[in-house]
Amino acid sequence: MYYNQGFNRPRTEALHQAMLDRGMESPYGDWLKRWSEFERKERTLTTHVPCADFFEIRDKALIAHATQIDPDGGWFRVPMDLQREVWPTEEYELAKSLVDTSSPRTTSSRASGTMFDMSASASLAVTHLVPLAKELDEDKVTPGVLGFIVFAVMALAVWGLMKSMNRHMGRVDFQEASAEPEPRPTVADKRG
Repeated sequence: MYYNQGFNRPRTEALHQAMLDRGMESPYGDWLKRWSEFERKERTLTTHVPCADFFEIRDKALIAHATQIDPDGGWFRVPMDLQREVWPTEEYELAKSLVDTSSPRTTSSRASGTMFDMSASASLAVTHLVPLAKELDEDKVTPGVLGFIVFAVMALAVWGLMKSMNRHMGRVDFQEASAEPEPRPTVADKRG
């Protein structure tokens, strides 16, 4: 099980410094000054997955949630080419493993320019999922074949229920019973 660690200090500092080195205003200046106030425990980044080719898709997904993230806010002020150059990965922390894994390296090895080891499960997932993501139309989101099949089954079920309801409603007698009860036969009526 992995925890996403997108808001980690090494990444934030690297992007901040890269923007300053290029004469750009960094959205992270005040944030880094207040970092100690957040009282967040520094996490050990155990897995770095190369994702630079998918940063645009990630940003489109975030922009689609404009009610949660301001499209004109600080989230999108770092140019895409700078992100790809300075920090082309997404970071995760191995929280729990049910299989044997090698001891993960810490974030200090990033400075030497080496890529982090990924566990076998993360490597396998990336190997299989990345080609699938590339095949999708990046500008279109659809429910896919499974969504269509589920919708079709639900539509057939509703049609069947409506047909059954009409058949049962046809059998209902809508004539009202008379208000006065019919007289009961008396003992004299039965003798005579």
